[in-house]
Amino acid sequence: GYHLASGARVPPTENKEETYVSEKFLEPQLALIQIHNERQREILQNCENNIQLLEDQQLQLRGEISVFEKKQTEIEKQLEILTKDLKVKEEQLSQEFAEGDEFQSTKEKLETEAKQVQDRID
Repeated sequence: GYHLASGARVPPTENKEETYVSEKFLEPQLALIQIHNERQREILQNCENNIQLLEDQQLQLRGEISVFEKKQTEIEKQLEILTKDLKVKEEQLSQEFAEGDEFQSTKEKLETEAKQVQDRID
């Protein structure tokens, strides 16, 4: 048998009652250890399943991020094109305004000259 406190071997005893008591004591202990081990296995299995789920989700998210990055790149390109178009249109408009101002001042000069000529005639 075993010495229960230290776990050291004790010489076999002729006392059948002591052997019976130690077996009676050890069997439930063994059963508890087996239950504990089973629980540990279940917990480990759950952890492994959770890790797998998280890895799958991570892959899925990486895919989604990749899609978003492509869309962002497209949007940035479109924005660049629109900005260039806008600059071109602004330049055209400012040119048209300049031409309009030129036309206005030329018209005013001609009107003034015409008035002066008219005044001389009168």
